[in-house]
Amino acid sequence: MNHMERVLSGIVRNWKRYLIITMVTMVIAASITVTTMVRTTAQKTLENYADRIGISAGFTPDLRKSLALGTDENGYLQIPEITSGKLEEFSESKYIKDTLFTITLRVYGEEIRAVGQESQDNDPYGLSFVPNKEGEIENGLGQGNCVLVAYSDFTLAEEFVLGARGIVQGDCKEDEDTCIISKDFAEKNYLQIGDRLQVFNVQEETETFSLLVTGIYSDETVLRSGGNGAGANNRRNEILVSYGTLTGKEITAANVEAVYYLKSAEAADSFEREVREKGLPDIYNVNVDADNYYMAMEPVKGLQKIMKIMFFVVTVTGLAVLSLLSVLQVQDRKYELGILRAMGMRKKSIMLMMLTESVIICMTGMILGMGLGSWISQPIFDRVLEQQIQEAGDSRQDSSQDFGNGVIKLNNESEDSIPMEIYETHVRFTVRTLGVIIVYVLSIGVLVSSMYLCLLLRREPMKLLIER
Repeated sequence: MNHMERVLSGIVRNWKRYLIITMVTMVIAASITVTTMVRTTAQKTLENYADRIGISAGFTPDLRKSLALGTDENGYLQIPEITSGKLEEFSESKYIKDTLFTITLRVYGEEIRAVGQESQDNDPYGLSFVPNKEGEIENGLGQGNCVLVAYSDFTLAEEFVLGARGIVQGDCKEDEDTCIISKDFAEKNYLQIGDRLQVFNVQEETETFSLLVTGIYSDETVLRSGGNGAGANNRRNEILVSYGTLTGKEITAANVEAVYYLKSAEAADSFEREVREKGLPDIYNVNVDADNYYMAMEPVKGLQKIMKIMFFVVTVTGLAVLSLLSVLQVQDRKYELGILRAMGMRKKSIMLMMLTESVIICMTGMILGMGLGSWISQPIFDRVLEQQIQEAGDSRQDSSQDFGNGVIKLNNESEDSIPMEIYETHVRFTVRTLGVIIVYVLSIGVLVSSMYLCLLLRREPMKLLIER
């Protein structure tokens, strides 16, 4: 009888015990597969999200310093302006990963009905800022009924990244004088892709824009904090235009802002020193906003913690159970080992035969376990992550007593919830997962049994036969 025949014969004779070991190995392998795949995906999610969003920084005037400067003849605070050139200069910092420039301009469209406009027709501080018969805007500075918003990079806009907005029809073009509008705005004005909007600057009516609608986006954001209900304050009335539409030309009262995404949270102090040296006025504070980043990462880190605990429990429990079964398997075969030794079979041959049996059984259970684990990893990831998102949202709702904390708010039942769409939720089987399974399963199943087998083979054949 050759080596493989002895191995197969041994497996057949002890099939009940080996079946139990195979099932236990399969459960352990499946559990390790799930925990490893989920943890790997969670870590990838952290890395991807940090690359997409990360830690943002911006500038806001200090209120006390602003009041100390006094007001001009019209009663406005004399806050020095940060020019668009300076904002671009600040973006060239080595501590910056990406920069999002945003230009906003309040406009009015004579043929446009803003979302929510019906209830505001008689509001003297809302939508009544329209041209009179002489073509002048009544009451001076008008708010308009919509806002043009130009992003230097739509992929960096937090509303889109966090899932508060998303393209549902068409797409966003880079061509000048193109725009995308909210679904509510489109339905209110019976607009479709390919139609044109005619609007003008409420501060300078000669500055007109003819915009081609190239896309429609869904919008789950809420009214601007502190808004008075005017159409320009309802974010569904924001017309998102290509960046080239509002750049490279003289536009009255266009507001330019910049959000800088740092390479790391530790770079915040260095970035502030650099922009101060480049001429940022002392009246401005450098605000580092990590709320959205940490809010989105909290559920993922919770998921990682759960999987880490599960991995530890499975490993320790699996080690104990599989070690016990392996020892019992060898213990029950003492008589067989004694016969083989008495027949003159060498210790190395017996060791090789038993190890081959263990490897075959462990590999069978491992393959079945990897298949089962890969199949159930995705629903487990989705379920646990969804639960963590819900718990994190409930925790923030309970602890938060105010609003306006800089976090993007969603117009749904839980304003602090994070949509699943922002995460990398496709669980993949990786080489690392395979390596972890092989190391743990084979080391537990093979090494333990081989160590006990070595102790047995040190005894004389007759002693093994007597101890049966």
